[in-house]
Amino acid sequence: MAYNSNKYWTQNEVETLFGMVLKNSKLKDVMAALPGRSFLAIILKMRERVQIFPKDPASSVAKFDYTDQTKSYSDLYVNRGRAWSTDEDRLLKSKFEKGDTILMLMDHFDRSNAAICQRLKNIYSNQADQIALFEQTKQYLRLIKM
Repeated sequence: MAYNSNKYWTQNEVETLFGMVLKNSKLKDVMAALPGRSFLAIILKMRERVQIFPKDPASSVAKFDYTDQTKSYSDLYVNRGRAWSTDEDRLLKSKFEKGDTILMLMDHFDRSNAAICQRLKNIYSNQADQIALFEQTKQYLRLIKM
Protein backbone atom coordinates (compact mmCIF):
# COMPACT_ATOMS: atom_id res chain seq x y z
CA MET A 1 0.00 0.00 0.00
CA ALA A 2 1.32 3.44 -0.86
CA TYR A 3 1.40 5.84 2.05
CA ASN A 4 0.42 9.51 1.93
CA SER A 5 3.71 10.68 3.38
CA ASN A 6 3.55 14.07 1.65
CA LYS A 7 -0.18 14.63 1.98
CA TYR A 8 -1.65 16.86 4.66
CA TRP A 9 -4.23 15.33 6.96
CA THR A 10 -7.79 16.26 6.08
CA GLN A 11 -10.23 17.39 8.74
CA ASN A 12 -12.24 14.23 8.07
CA GLU A 13 -9.18 12.03 8.70
CA VAL A 14 -8.40 13.85 11.96
CA GLU A 15 -12.01 13.52 13.14
CA THR A 16 -12.03 9.83 12.20
CA LEU A 17 -8.77 9.19 14.08
CA PHE A 18 -9.75 10.93 17.30
CA GLY A 19 -13.32 9.63 17.16
CA MET A 20 -11.95 6.10 16.99
CA VAL A 21 -9.48 6.78 19.81
CA LEU A 22 -12.36 7.98 22.00
CA LYS A 23 -14.25 4.78 21.16
CA ASN A 24 -11.18 2.75 22.21
CA SER A 25 -10.79 1.24 18.72
CA LYS A 26 -7.99 -1.18 17.91
CA LEU A 27 -5.00 -0.19 15.76
CA LYS A 28 -6.04 -2.47 12.88
CA ASP A 29 -9.46 -0.80 12.76
CA VAL A 30 -7.94 2.70 12.81
CA MET A 31 -5.53 1.80 10.02
CA ALA A 32 -8.38 0.30 7.98
CA ALA A 33 -10.40 3.52 8.43
CA LEU A 34 -7.41 5.64 7.33
CA PRO A 35 -6.14 3.95 4.16
CA GLY A 36 -2.78 5.25 3.07
CA ARG A 37 -1.76 6.45 6.54
CA SER A 38 1.17 4.60 8.08
CA PHE A 39 1.35 3.44 11.66
CA LEU A 40 3.96 6.11 12.40
CA ALA A 41 1.85 8.87 10.81
CA ILE A 42 -1.07 7.89 13.03
CA ILE A 43 1.07 7.89 16.19
CA LEU A 44 2.62 11.26 15.31
CA LYS A 45 -0.82 12.79 14.63
CA MET A 46 -2.10 11.49 17.98
CA ARG A 47 0.92 12.93 19.82
CA GLU A 48 0.63 16.24 17.98
CA ARG A 49 -2.74 16.78 19.64
CA VAL A 50 -1.27 16.90 23.14
CA GLN A 51 2.19 18.37 22.51
CA ILE A 52 4.03 15.78 24.59
CA PHE A 53 7.29 17.30 25.83
CA PRO A 54 9.79 16.33 28.52
CA LYS A 55 9.80 18.27 31.78
CA ASP A 56 12.73 20.48 30.79
CA PRO A 57 11.42 23.03 28.23
CA ALA A 58 14.98 23.99 27.26
CA SER A 59 15.48 20.51 25.82
CA SER A 60 12.73 21.13 23.25
CA VAL A 61 14.62 24.02 21.61
CA ALA A 62 16.42 23.00 18.42
CA LYS A 63 20.18 23.42 18.48
CA PHE A 64 20.23 24.25 14.76
CA ASP A 65 18.18 26.50 12.53
CA TYR A 66 17.01 23.83 10.10
CA THR A 67 15.72 26.49 7.71
CA ASP A 68 19.21 27.99 7.19
CA GLN A 69 19.91 27.35 3.50
CA THR A 70 23.65 28.00 3.95
CA LYS A 71 24.09 24.83 6.03
CA SER A 72 24.80 21.55 4.27
CA TYR A 73 23.40 18.19 5.34
CA SER A 74 26.86 17.34 6.67
CA ASP A 75 26.81 20.47 8.85
CA LEU A 76 23.40 19.69 10.29
CA TYR A 77 23.54 15.92 10.52
CA VAL A 78 26.96 14.75 11.68
CA ASN A 79 25.83 11.11 11.75
CA ARG A 80 24.44 11.17 8.19
CA GLY A 81 25.19 7.88 6.45
CA ARG A 82 26.55 6.20 9.58
CA ALA A 83 24.90 2.93 10.59
CA TRP A 84 22.71 2.94 13.71
CA SER A 85 24.06 0.99 16.67
CA THR A 86 21.97 -1.28 18.86
CA ASP A 87 22.41 1.16 21.75
CA GLU A 88 21.19 4.05 19.57
CA ASP A 89 18.14 2.00 18.55
CA ARG A 90 17.31 1.32 22.20
CA LEU A 91 17.79 4.97 23.14
CA LEU A 92 15.72 6.18 20.16
CA LYS A 93 12.86 3.87 21.12
CA SER A 94 13.06 4.90 24.77
CA LYS A 95 13.15 8.63 24.05
CA PHE A 96 10.28 8.35 21.55
CA GLU A 97 8.13 6.38 23.98
CA LYS A 98 8.83 8.97 26.69
CA GLY A 99 7.47 11.68 24.39
CA ASP A 100 10.45 13.26 22.65
CA THR A 101 9.40 14.96 19.42
CA ILE A 102 10.97 14.21 16.03
CA LEU A 103 12.82 17.56 16.19
CA MET A 104 14.26 16.69 19.60
CA LEU A 105 15.35 13.29 18.29
CA MET A 106 16.95 14.95 15.24
CA ASP A 107 18.98 17.16 17.55
CA HIS A 108 19.98 14.36 19.89
CA PHE A 109 21.06 11.89 17.20
CA ASP A 110 22.35 14.45 14.65
CA ARG A 111 20.21 12.87 11.96
CA SER A 112 17.54 14.12 9.54
CA ASN A 113 13.79 13.89 9.93
CA ALA A 114 13.72 11.20 7.25
CA ALA A 115 16.44 9.18 9.02
CA ILE A 116 14.64 9.36 12.38
CA CYS A 117 11.26 8.40 10.87
CA GLN A 118 12.74 5.55 8.83
CA ARG A 119 14.52 4.18 11.89
CA LEU A 120 11.32 4.37 13.95
CA LYS A 121 9.52 2.47 11.18
CA ASN A 122 12.23 -0.20 11.34
CA ILE A 123 12.10 -0.38 15.15
CA TYR A 124 8.30 -0.64 15.11
CA SER A 125 8.09 -3.07 12.19
CA ASN A 126 6.80 -5.73 14.58
CA GLN A 127 3.00 -5.61 14.84
CA ALA A 128 3.06 -6.34 18.59
CA ASP A 129 5.32 -3.30 19.19
CA GLN A 130 3.05 -1.13 17.02
CA ILE A 131 -0.02 -2.20 18.98
CA ALA A 132 1.74 -1.61 22.32
CA LEU A 133 2.80 1.93 21.34
CA PHE A 134 -0.65 2.71 19.92
CA GLU A 135 -2.36 1.52 23.11
CA GLN A 136 0.10 3.49 25.27
CA THR A 137 -0.51 6.67 23.26
CA LYS A 138 -4.27 6.11 23.23
CA GLN A 139 -4.30 5.56 27.00
CA TYR A 140 -2.39 8.79 27.54
CA LEU A 141 -4.78 10.74 25.31
CA ARG A 142 -7.79 9.34 27.13
CA LEU A 143 -6.15 10.03 30.50
CA ILE A 144 -5.76 13.73 29.71
CA LYS A 145 -9.19 13.70 28.04
CA MET A 146 -7.81 14.95 24.72
